[in-house]
Amino acid sequence: MRPGAIDRHKDGSASKTCDGKDDAALTQLTGDKAKAVLDKAQFLSPATSRRAYLLARDDSGVYYYVDAIRKEGDDHHGTNHRVFVGKKGAMKLLPLTDQASDSAGDVFSTKNGDLRLVKNRYDETKVTTQWVKGDKRTELVWLDVDVNSHLIYSDLGVYTFLGTLCDSL
Repeated sequence: MRPGAIDRHKDGSASKTCDGKDDAALTQLTGDKAKAVLDKAQFLSPATSRRAYLLARDDSGVYYYVDAIRKEGDDHHGTNHRVFVGKKGAMKLLPLTDQASDSAGDVFSTKNGDLRLVKNRYDETKVTTQWVKGDKRTELVWLDVDVNSHLIYSDLGVYTFLGTLCDSL
């Protein structure tokens, strides 16, 4: 996500800044002009109803990403998680065939393989992540979703519109 801000300058003018890209001068509307804009405006719910859950990568630069519904409950696919696999900008959604989640970790099963997040029973800081396809196991590097939020919401290509000030419309 690009950082954005609305700035009011000493001369009373205002501008939108988006990290040097898509910057624009803003014009304040008053009276009937402001009312006309507000009457036409459509206020929407948050653009993304999903949150990052798991991010991992193999040594070839293939990313494994899982997101979840922000609110409690299931989405219309019968589960609240989605699995994406691929290179940056070319992630593919893999429909889940099964999901297991317990105190030892999570398993997200797809037709293409299983993404396994395994937690050490005695030390929660020791987390291993694997992609399992048949008999082949690929150890993955677990990536913190908070530290890598820019990668998730910008570079991976999973989300095209976030509803932020600097989204390209």
